[in-house]
Amino acid sequence: MEKKTKYLRPMPIQQLDYLNKQGKLDFNPDYQRESVWTRSQKQLFIDSLLIEIDIPKLYFREVSKGKYEYEVVDGQQRLRAVVEFLNNRFPLSEDTDPIDGAKIAKKYFQDLGTSLQLKLMAISLDIVFLNAAYTDDDIDEMFLRLQNGTPLNAAEKRRAIPGNLGKVVQSLSKHKVFSLTGFSNKRYAYEDTVAKTLHQLLMGAGTLTDIRPVSIKRTYENYKTLATSDKALTKLKKRMSL
Repeated sequence: MEKKTKYLRPMPIQQLDYLNKQGKLDFNPDYQRESVWTRSQKQLFIDSLLIEIDIPKLYFREVSKGKYEYEVVDGQQRLRAVVEFLNNRFPLSEDTDPIDGAKIAKKYFQDLGTSLQLKLMAISLDIVFLNAAYTDDDIDEMFLRLQNGTPLNAAEKRRAIPGNLGKVVQSLSKHKVFSLTGFSNKRYAYEDTVAKTLHQLLMGAGTLTDIRPVSIKRTYENYKTLATSDKALTKLKKRMSL
């Protein structure tokens, strides 16, 4: 059995941008959450890079999934901010201070002077690379412990729970019935709805059942091997298709 190993390697943003453009980085493994940073958070991060503030380490796991070579275990929000800025998806904020005498407030990447563009592309981010010996359970645990920014909501946390029930919930959240609802799928709201409903069907047995996150998590753990023929699942699918 391969031994778990990890190593730290600084990587210039230019190289990270190359890996992304080549489709080598998986930003959305099952345990990850959607992009939740606001524009102001992204702007602040880019400004922090330009004024050379130390940035916390990012974590990648080596994988072999199609074109993917690395999963982004931690640091997705920071990397997304970099990628979006390089692709002129948002400008720097209006109160960004000049750098080296150059005014950069409200400017997109394409509007920066060549020297500043090169400076940003040359900045290195510290990446901790984890080899493929790290299991999904290892990564799930690490991901949950590393989160120290925007707290994960219950639906995002449940994505890190191994087992078939989570896969069933994710699949049902794509049902066409949700296109008729009056709410968005921001931060996996559809998965949250499915999880709560399925939890009640599995555990309620016709009675009222609490839907606290801790109770739903227990259901996920108790039904890791949920069969597609389960009566509760069949019942929910039927109701969703009416």
